[in-house]
Amino acid sequence: MSDRLDWNALRERRMAEPGAAETYEATRIAFELGQEVRHLREGYGWS
Repeated sequence: MSDRLDWNALRERRMAEPGAAETYEATRIAFELGQEVRHLREGYGWS
């Protein structure tokens, strides 16, 4: 369980850095777009 606490502390420290929240949001949007593209490709039988 101490690993989880260490991970949470590391995440909090990294998210407090300048620009981290904006970078996280941009990455989240890109990931969701990729998921949707994959879903559409699979729907058309392209993947």
